[in-house]
Amino acid sequence: IGDRVAQAVRTTPEAPELQSYLRQMVDGGCRRGVLEVSSHSLALKRVLGVEFQVGVFTNLSRDHLDFHGDMDSYFAAKRILFDSLRRKGGRAVINVDDDRGAELARTTEHPVSTCSLSPGADFTAEDVRLSFEGTHFRARTPAGVFEAQTSLLGRFNVLNALCAFGAGFALGLPPDVVQRGIASLKGVSGRMERVNVGQDFTVLVDYAHTDDALKNLLE
Repeated sequence: IGDRVAQAVRTTPEAPELQSYLRQMVDGGCRRGVLEVSSHSLALKRVLGVEFQVGVFTNLSRDHLDFHGDMDSYFAAKRILFDSLRRKGGRAVINVDDDRGAELARTTEHPVSTCSLSPGADFTAEDVRLSFEGTHFRARTPAGVFEAQTSLLGRFNVLNALCAFGAGFALGLPPDVVQRGIASLKGVSGRMERVNVGQDFTVLVDYAHTDDALKNLLE
């Protein structure tokens, strides 16, 4: 909240706690809030009553089935976020390289910005250069082509960055602000985290705990 950092117990707080945080943000002069909305929180109605201006769909992989039971129920939970977009002015940003994302883009009632590593979407990536030092690409967008540099690793993070472009543009942010935001992100502990103590080889630590997640990392 501004410069204040609070410890999170869950990815998405319980409903009363979330509303308290939002109230504190408003009182503190914050104009925008960004929230990772988990499928659990959607199914358990933790964000019930929150109207989102922009919703982002990155992917649907084989995970959390101990809670949701099957992939259709998992997808149905994620769809709730897009039903929670503002009736006027709400916009969806969707990775259509994911089959379920493509389905969501076809069926949601809100305006959609599509993201893909292949041509044909609203936001696509060109000249992608991947290394263990970071990632560089050019983002082709409805507003033009922009250079993008991030310390995040892997092709899936190119898609995540394209979704960030889509969300930023949907909120009316200038392209250079989005570029700086993507470039300034240092990553998250335990997510493709580089460990360097002077060794002459690369060590990466990642939280991957499903076959699909491990496959994406190794690729």
